Amino acid sequence: MNGKEMIRRATAAAICVCLAAALSGCGRRGNEEKPPAPTLPPADVSMPAPDGDQAVRRAGDYTVYAYLPEKNTLQLTARNLFLEEGTGLQATAEALVRELLDEMNENRNENERLELYQGDDRDRNVRIPEISGGICTVNLAPSARKLDKKELYWLSLALTATLCGLDEIDGVNVLVADQSVALDTSGNLAMGTLSGRPGENENLPGLWEHMDAKKAPLGNAGGRTPLNAAATVYYPLSDGRGIGCESQMTTFPGQ
Repeated sequence: MNGKEMIRRATAAAICVCLAAALSGCGRRGNEEKPPAPTLPPADVSMPAPDGDQAVRRAGDYTVYAYLPEKNTLQLTARNLFLEEGTGLQATAEALVRELLDEMNENRNENERLELYQGDDRDRNVRIPEISGGICTVNLAPSARKLDKKELYWLSLALTATLCGLDEIDGVNVLVADQSVALDTSGNLAMGTLSGRPGENENLPGLWEHMDAKKAPLGNAGGRTPLNAAATVYYPLSDGRGIGCESQMTTFPGQ
C-alpha cells in the first residue's frame, strides 16, 4: 500500500468517526428534558363569578291549603308551614306542594298516594313544578287519575290556593303525567288555568257546581257547547329572547 492510499483511508476513517460523534450527540440532545415554559402568575380574583339569577327565600311561615275528605269538611283546611331560608322560587313552590300532598296522603293506601310526576328516563331535566311568567304548572303522578273528577278539581283548588299565596305566582295549571285532565266523562270540559286565592272558608261543593254547570248538556255534542275559561297563552317575545306566557280569559265556540 503506497503512501497516498494510506492517507486516503485515514482521512475516510476520521470522517466516519466525526459523523458518528455528531449523530450520537444529536440523539442525546433529543432525549434531554426541556425546561418548562414560563407562565403568568395566578390571577387575583377579588369577586366571585356570577351564578345566575337566584331569588333568596327568607325563612318564615307559609300557608298550605289542603283538601282533606276524611274530615268531612266543605272547605280547604289551612295551616302554616315554616320554611328555612333557601334559594329559588321553584324550590319554595316544590316544598309547599310536597307538604300539601303529604298531608293528603296520611289516610291513603300506598298505591293511591298523590305525588309529583318525575318523568321517565328520557326526560331527566323535568322541572317540578315549572314556573314561567307568573304561571305555575304542577305535574302530578298518574295516581291522581284515581281521583274522581270532583276530587281532582278540589285538589287543584288546594294547589292554587297554596301557590297563589306566593307573590310571584298568579295562576296554576294542573297536569297528570304531562296531560291535561278533563272534568267530564266525555273528555271535553277542560279545567283551564286556575287563579285567585281561595281561603279556607270557600265552599268547595259550590265551586264544583259552578264548574259542573259548564258541561255539555246530555245529548248535546261538546263541539257545539261554548266554553269560557282562563287559558295560558304562550307567545314569542318580540326581542327574540324566547317565549313568554300569560293567563287570559278565552271563549271557545266548542269544548
